[in-house]
Amino acid sequence: STQSRSSAASDVYKRQGLPAHWTGWIEEVANLILFSSAIFGSISYLMINLERSLTNANELVCQLESEIKEKENAIAVSTKNEASYKLLADNMTDVVFILNLDFQVTYISPSVLQQRGFTTAESLEMNTFETISPATIPLVNKLIENVLSDISAGKTESTYELEYELQHKQGHYIWVCLLYTSDAAD
Repeated sequence: STQSRSSAASDVYKRQGLPAHWTGWIEEVANLILFSSAIFGSISYLMINLERSLTNANELVCQLESEIKEKENAIAVSTKNEASYKLLADNMTDVVFILNLDFQVTYISPSVLQQRGFTTAESLEMNTFETISPATIPLVNKLIENVLSDISAGKTESTYELEYELQHKQGHYIWVCLLYTSDAAD
């Protein structure tokens, strides 16, 4: 079959007026050209796919950069809001405090010093329930029952109000009004 192709090619070259000994060389060149075309086609295909992949990667990078920027902006706004709320809480005369779900104080505003005579550090270290007057403990216990009942019923936000007595650092009791807002999601 190779000889018949070679013979056929030889006949074509003779008709074209080309020397017969060029037959092998021309076939090799033709094969190299075909091989080069195949390689070029493969390279072109790879380049097109590489370009698509780079375009997709660039789009993903742009999307990630946008998401990172959004999160950075949200953090900046949150930090600013937190600072504003802290400034407000730290400079008001009302005592603001945060309780966790175990009813432990995790934050108390500096105004506790003016109202009860305790520093914030002292207030965070003490068991607040031990400073409630014995006469108003049943009122506080009822409030705690209501809070726990609402949380177990799925109410994530509720507001409660209660007047009760707390002990001052000097030993006497003072009446306080508690406005408690629960947010079980936090």
